[in-house]
Amino acid sequence: MPVMTKSGDKGSTRTLNKSISKGSELIEALGSLDELIATMILVQARYHIKFEDRVAEIVKINSFLAGSINPLQLDQAIKTIESEIELKQVPFTNFVYPFDDETKAALNHLRTIVRRAERVVIRLHTIEPLPNELLVYMNRLSDYVFVQE
Repeated sequence: MPVMTKSGDKGSTRTLNKSISKGSELIEALGSLDELIATMILVQARYHIKFEDRVAEIVKINSFLAGSINPLQLDQAIKTIESEIELKQVPFTNFVYPFDDETKAALNHLRTIVRRAERVVIRLHTIEPLPNELLVYMNRLSDYVFVQE
């Protein structure tokens, strides 16, 4: 398959043999999750914080949204994330911006990308109902990133 197909020149793309506008909420959600994956990989490569499992879960979410897998099944992933958050969690007193720590600054940036992706997924949910576990997963993911170091 060639890289340049020119099939999207008029503002549409294909997902599972269905043409869809590149401006649709579905494509926005897929793109936001793709950006999240790329940023997680970058943070892992640069700061050695392991995100392989989270990346695999987000790829699974993208596959579900694109229509290539069903059902989604994120229950175990949510339990794992919650356990990891509980293990790492320290008492939260206030939000401090990490001005002098590059790793924490990168994680803070990643957290904002997670939150944006969550907002986009929620907008998609208002148009096309999504499984509750997907919304729970996205909400837990930002907490998970917040407690990483």
